[in-house]
Amino acid sequence: MLFTGVPHRHLILSAVLLLFLFGLPCPAKAGNGVIDLRFSNNTLSVHLVKASMKAVLDRIASQRKIWIKGTERVQDREISVRFESLSLQKALRRILSQVNHCVVMGSSKKVKGVILLSEKKARSSPVRRSSSRRRY
Repeated sequence: MLFTGVPHRHLILSAVLLLFLFGLPCPAKAGNGVIDLRFSNNTLSVHLVKASMKAVLDRIASQRKIWIKGTERVQDREISVRFESLSLQKALRRILSQVNHCVVMGSSKKVKGVILLSEKKARSSPVRRSSSRRRY
């Protein structure tokens, strides 16, 4: 028999251990956060908990073969968001909701890249002007 004896037992144990560590689908831990990205043909489902925005964007870029410029602007930003089956463009809009950005589309209306510009500043409350000063 091929798998009899003690040396082969270690081989089987090693194979099972490798399968357990690398082969099981599970959310990846990123530092203290969780990154769970599921890609289908034209959609993206996401579950992020205190995940590094840079790590998330890097993973999306490598999986979808798009380029992202300016990731140093979000180096320390953490994100928590969850959604199911959004197009890549809508998914990026949700993930980057707190960042000024530009999505570059190709001629086939597919996302080619993303330019990160700056973090959005918190809006101050609007200044209310009295109507008595208005002149018509």
